[in-house]
Amino acid sequence: MNYAKAVCVFTAAFVLPLIASAHATPVHMEPASSAALTETPREVVVRFSERLEPGASRMSVRGPQGETVSEEARVGPEPRTLSASVRDDGEGAYFVSWSVVSADDGHFTRGSFAFSVGEGIVVGSAFQQVEVVHIAQTPEVVAMTIELFGNGVLWAALLLFALAVRPLRRKEARASEWPRIARGYTGFVLFGALAALLGGALQLVWKTRELSALHDTALFDAFFMYTATAAGSAGLWRMGAIVFFLGVFALARKKILASERFTVYETLLVLALAIFAFFRAIVSHATANPFFPELSVAINFFHLIEKDAWAGIALIVALLSFSARTREVLQALLPKASALLALLLGGLSVTGAYIVWLHLKSFGNIFLTEWGSAFLALLSASLLLVVLRAYHTFAPHSSPRFFSSALPATLFAEFGAALLVVYFSSAIIITSPPFDAPRNIIAAAKSEGATILLERSRDEDDSLLLVFEGGMLSNTPVVYAEQSGERILLEPAIRFEDGYALTRPLTEGSRLEIIAPQEGRYDARAVFNVPPLPDDEEGRRAFDLFAQALVAVALVGIAVSAVLYRFANYSTPSLLHPPRARRALVGIAAVALFGAGVAWAASNAALSNPYKALCEGDGNMWHLMLPTRAGIPTSMTPREGCMALGGAYHFADKRAYEYARAPGASEVSLAYAPERPTAGEETKLHLRVRRADGSPAELFVEHEKYIHVIVISADMNFFAHVHPDDERPLTEEEIRSASFTVPFVFPKAGDYIVAVDYAHRLSHESQAFSVRVDGAPSQAIGPARYPSPGQFGAYEVSLAYGAPIAGEVSNLYYTVTRDGAPVENIEPYLGAAMHLAIVRDDLSAIIHTHGEVHDPDVPPPPILVRDGKILHSIESHYLPPRFGPSVEAHVIFPSPGIYTVWGEMKIEGEVIPTAFTIRVE
Repeated sequence: MNYAKAVCVFTAAFVLPLIASAHATPVHMEPASSAALTETPREVVVRFSERLEPGASRMSVRGPQGETVSEEARVGPEPRTLSASVRDDGEGAYFVSWSVVSADDGHFTRGSFAFSVGEGIVVGSAFQQVEVVHIAQTPEVVAMTIELFGNGVLWAALLLFALAVRPLRRKEARASEWPRIARGYTGFVLFGALAALLGGALQLVWKTRELSALHDTALFDAFFMYTATAAGSAGLWRMGAIVFFLGVFALARKKILASERFTVYETLLVLALAIFAFFRAIVSHATANPFFPELSVAINFFHLIEKDAWAGIALIVALLSFSARTREVLQALLPKASALLALLLGGLSVTGAYIVWLHLKSFGNIFLTEWGSAFLALLSASLLLVVLRAYHTFAPHSSPRFFSSALPATLFAEFGAALLVVYFSSAIIITSPPFDAPRNIIAAAKSEGATILLERSRDEDDSLLLVFEGGMLSNTPVVYAEQSGERILLEPAIRFEDGYALTRPLTEGSRLEIIAPQEGRYDARAVFNVPPLPDDEEGRRAFDLFAQALVAVALVGIAVSAVLYRFANYSTPSLLHPPRARRALVGIAAVALFGAGVAWAASNAALSNPYKALCEGDGNMWHLMLPTRAGIPTSMTPREGCMALGGAYHFADKRAYEYARAPGASEVSLAYAPERPTAGEETKLHLRVRRADGSPAELFVEHEKYIHVIVISADMNFFAHVHPDDERPLTEEEIRSASFTVPFVFPKAGDYIVAVDYAHRLSHESQAFSVRVDGAPSQAIGPARYPSPGQFGAYEVSLAYGAPIAGEVSNLYYTVTRDGAPVENIEPYLGAAMHLAIVRDDLSAIIHTHGEVHDPDVPPPPILVRDGKILHSIESHYLPPRFGPSVEAHVIFPSPGIYTVWGEMKIEGEVIPTAFTIRVE
């Protein structure tokens, strides 16, 4: 990538007021994620955004009994489709996992989703998320940088020798320098070829290791599997092209050096490098993009040569500045090299602007996507490179003595900046570009001082967004739809402040009439026609403001290139002043520090992606997956966004996330029927959750339930974890009104604590009540004690911990065995490894937390503490379908005392309750 990108966004700042659809990503699933079916489908089909490698793509389906129920997956007949036949395994949850290799960009992706079969069976939220993980890491970027840099050195050696060095042969005064020139030319060729081969080999090794881990196969098998893919075979072709280059050069080196004209052998060398560039260009994002992929690959081909050649030329001229002996050659070479770099800048302005337009899609995506973050790093390096190139063009004429003495430092600085451009562009190659623009405004109307916008929703395929700006709504907008001659009153659903979803079905061409009541003003009104649903918009790019700005940038880049070319052809002042080689180290060190700072800034979400920083700061995860609400995907297009509440919610729209994370205060009221609970008789617990103004709270699903009720007796002999939908599904009215009834039978008379846990939007809330139960029999006198280890059913469970201190994070470690053997088939229960309720002996404090499972080979996520409470990161919610024998939990005990830790885990479909006593100092 290049200077064009730098100018593009720099210009955009004035035009607008103010480290892969690459990587195969699922865009359609049959059955859909979280689908509830009445019978088992014959096959599972997943359609991806890119063509797949048949020999390196896998899919498996696990049935309710825990066994694999799918046959071998197959690609086709459409090359973007992966399918597998499925046999019936009864009612329950079916878990689909897949891992694929893109035939377009060669990158690896894995993911999972689930569906259910059977009446009344719902897939738990632990399986509901559609996880999409793009496997691309820093070693691949480093290996690619080495390979591309080596390619650039070869291009630089060929071009400089043919255009600038060979003419020296004709000058008698330069004859004494020719042996040194010949040795230097040969050395650069060998260096570039070895770097290209090393980078290619490192990529093959790294990708083989990745594929081995992805499919759990032997390295030997993974190597042949990868080299059979389009990306792997392209890597071999690139290495073969370099070997061919070396062979031709070795045979014809003397003839090339002796000739005064461009030889047929050099034509073969250029052909070899063109083959290299072709097989790099076709394994790219451009191949997968539906907008004229052949044109995109061609532009990517030239862009690759231009970018790499700049780095190679910068290295050669920098090395020639080291000593007085080589400076005589540099004196004659520098004007030609500067002219060549000026021409490369013009080409990069055009090809770079096109590539940015092709993948970035809008200015808004810069600060909302991983591709945008990587682009910002590239932009910074490109700006530095352009500034240094301008200095080397104009400084020889304005301050020649300083220019000559500082030349090693400044030339090595330009080389360092060019190398950073190659590195950060390699990072972009393995980063997934955004699928679409962050906002897609369909229509807008101004009325009574306000603006009413109709947008396509990024979170919900079947909804339009009605957004109200510039005024102050006093109530929910009233929306009428006229379709097929019928006038229908719609019910907008709030998604964020002054933003409402209009859920379809609305037929194309329907007429919408919006009336928005305002405080202190007349009602704002608007009339819109419903547009068609988007259909392959990626292939129908519009000539919008973003495209117009990039066209302007390309034209400006060409003009700047012409100016630099004109000045580059001026005679260069004498470079025979004593060189100061140490300044070369100063230049490269300065650029290295600059690159490290840029890399840090690019990885710092607060700088490159404020939405991501906000998400991760809340303990949630920035992720590419299907937008999801209450565990049900609301869009079939994966998007980057914030995943919260164990994956039950995923917000692509920042406005919706900000609204969900700041719900305001809420409170639970508890009433009984009958008013005096009696032991052994059913009591109806009536729960209502209300905001401060008395309106119903907006409840979100957390751990598969809207509300959790925990009941514990004062003698610590009784524990229950129940929900209002244990016996029947909740009604829409119950959810909307946040009012629930839980039938419950208290076993004994005495005191109980009843704790109610829920999520008010994304805010975790808990409220406890003391309940006195009449009747008989009575509870025991004094609380029970539970030592570790303990026997619970058929399982022996031990709890290990340090010396718990009130107010500090305490770590609890569970180990489960059966007949002395470790239990490794623990299952997720309500979206967690374990549910824990921790209560103080005097019932003055109760804590509801969850167990976690961590891969021993992966560092555990950090423990975040906010306002004296542990903020469980979303990473802690990820669970394998089976795990054990160890589970850990983290808790902050509020005060000293004796606590009973009640825990629930699920083994072979049975919920196993456990209890242990802990003294907290």
